[in-house]
Amino acid sequence: MPKYDRLGEHLSGLGRDSSRTFSFDRIEAILGFTLPKSARTYQAWWANQVGGGHVQANAWLDEGWRTEQLSLTRRQVTFTPVAIPRAPKGARGSALAGLSIDEARRAVALRYRVRPEQVEIAVRT
Repeated sequence: MPKYDRLGEHLSGLGRDSSRTFSFDRIEAILGFTLPKSARTYQAWWANQVGGGHVQANAWLDEGWRTEQLSLTRRQVTFTPVAIPRAPKGARGSALAGLSIDEARRAVALRYRVRPEQVEIAVRT
């Protein structure tokens, strides 16, 4: 099990109706170990960055959450569910139906953990 997966599992078990704010102490309790010094010092540690060795970000991004409202002084961070609109009930097509190209690109990038600019979308009629 990758190091930060317990955090992702915890987030996946929460209702997705609102953002959730956690203290660093609470996150450490969920993980079962102390966060690294860089998590307390650098905002970049909490970035929603895909790839580049940010394995911690994969834990929340893979479960459809992103970090927002980080406070290093208060030692807390807010996780917000990423809303990926679904096609209306009874509609034909994929779950991405009704999205703009940019919205679909971001949704696909999130799902496959790549940067949006790495996603190409072709429309065939």
